[in-house]
Amino acid sequence: MEVTIHVFAYLRERLGATLTVDLPAETTIAALKEAVSARDLLVADTVANSRVAINQEFINGPAIKLHPSDELALIPPVSGG
Repeated sequence: MEVTIHVFAYLRERLGATLTVDLPAETTIAALKEAVSARDLLVADTVANSRVAINQEFINGPAIKLHPSDELALIPPVSGG
């Protein structure tokens, strides 16, 4: 199934505001991150350290079940002051 992922901060600069990837309905956080990293190998480290949110809630478990209407976001660590 094709899902749209919103990305932020450095990832947004490299990949654009959103990207569409093809994932099975039952997948893993690792597979989602791998699909995003495949778009630009320079973001792999940042993606590996990013949090995944589905429908505005952070996901902590390794496995996820996606629905076509889900809103996905990949949120990298940020710093500042």
